[in-house]
Amino acid sequence: MINFLESGNGLYIEGVDFGSDNSSTALYSYFGCNFISNGATSFYGNVSTAFGQPNTIADGIVFNYLYQQGPDHYVDAIEANGGTIFFLCQNDTGRAVSYSGPTNNYRAIHSTLIFGALQETLNTRNELMANYIRYLTELTSIENETAQAGLIHPNISRISPNPFLTL
Repeated sequence: MINFLESGNGLYIEGVDFGSDNSSTALYSYFGCNFISNGATSFYGNVSTAFGQPNTIADGIVFNYLYQQGPDHYVDAIEANGGTIFFLCQNDTGRAVSYSGPTNNYRAIHSTLIFGALQETLNTRNELMANYIRYLTELTSIENETAQAGLIHPNISRISPNPFLTL
């Protein structure tokens, strides 16, 4: 997956335990965040609402979450480390981050929230997924350099096989 990202691609990974299981791996550093907690404490654990943050890919988007049900048990808490937190829960804890790599050379999204557990209200999961796809398929600096060299058309975005991986 590291080679995939370093080649200028985009990757979406979700999972309530991705951080707690992988925060010490080289891959985790590619998401621009730090793991804070595995959600086992009452302060970090429960998620009832996800609030999209201003000037992010989730700007103005709000979802209820399957509160105190399966997906809500032990949801990892994260903070930004180069990336941008785009969803906070009701206690202002980071739950999703986007990152364009250290030199805008790839796109990564890590969500501790299970996409299917976001309950539609005024916003829809389709709207959010469209934002995810748009972000993940934006040209990276690698692709911009290639386009400027005339090797690819600048308006073509690549979608590689299985850009959405759930762990």
